[in-house]
Amino acid sequence: PPSGNAVVVTNKSYLEFDGINTVEKYAFYSDDFGAPKFIRIKNLEIKNVFSGYGAIVIDDQKGPVGSTNFECQNLFIHDVNNLDITHGIYLAASNSLVELCTIVNVSGRGVSSHNNHRKASGNVIRKNDIRNCAAGAVLATMGDNAQIYGNTLANNGKHGARVGSSAANVLLQDNRISNSVTDIWIDLGAANAQVKNN
Repeated sequence: PPSGNAVVVTNKSYLEFDGINTVEKYAFYSDDFGAPKFIRIKNLEIKNVFSGYGAIVIDDQKGPVGSTNFECQNLFIHDVNNLDITHGIYLAASNSLVELCTIVNVSGRGVSSHNNHRKASGNVIRKNDIRNCAAGAVLATMGDNAQIYGNTLANNGKHGARVGSSAANVLLQDNRISNSVTDIWIDLGAANAQVKNN
């Protein structure tokens, strides 16, 4: 894993991080080796992150078995800036949840559900407030059956909510999206995206 992180989880499961004191400059990083699962991160502020990955990185790119069942709840993530694209939450695991989080002032995306090695499927991103993210608020790609609903996505750069070309059966519903270059972006090749009441 990248060096200098505040919390690194490797080959561990069934953990909860609740109400940790404010983390500055470095990220929470979950390594994919050992396929971590059932990890909850909640009631935490992360700010002033300058790593090349993101404020919270849930990796799943190399391990032989996929990571699953992460929960990110009631987090305040802000001022995540890097010359590279650095995300608020980079979510490469499957069957995971991001809810009730506030994510603002990020050089990359607020939440990126994305996996180049295996699919990041079944993820739910709901009831979050995501603003001022230069590369966009939420991306779901390289995975199936994501649900993105009930979010406020405002003043984000390239897009509000985006469904990538390698995603299928993604639901975008009841999101309040405004002031992005493209508020809702469905890539050519995305299969069966459902867009309702945004």
